[in-house]
Amino acid sequence: MTAAANLALGLVVVIALALFNGVEVRATWLLFPLLVLALVGLAIAVSLLLSVLYVRSGTSRRSGRWSSKLTFWERRSSTRSRRSRTACAT
Repeated sequence: MTAAANLALGLVVVIALALFNGVEVRATWLLFPLLVLALVGLAIAVSLLLSVLYVRSGTSRRSGRWSSKLTFWERRSSTRSRRSRTACAT
């Protein structure tokens, strides 16, 4: 909520300075609130995505150990099979 208040106050200052410096007001300025709404929507979407990923990160630590074991299993198994072949050959 504080960020929204800062954005609103900053926009008021920018518009006041633009009018003070003689920038002419055009009809396309009416599209500006739509851009602000799109920005707010994007911020909400990213925050929701990050919150879901944060909650799931607790379970990913456990699955991370499992996936690392699965990833390195092939290399370990090939080493074991080589050792067992040499042990059987002797």
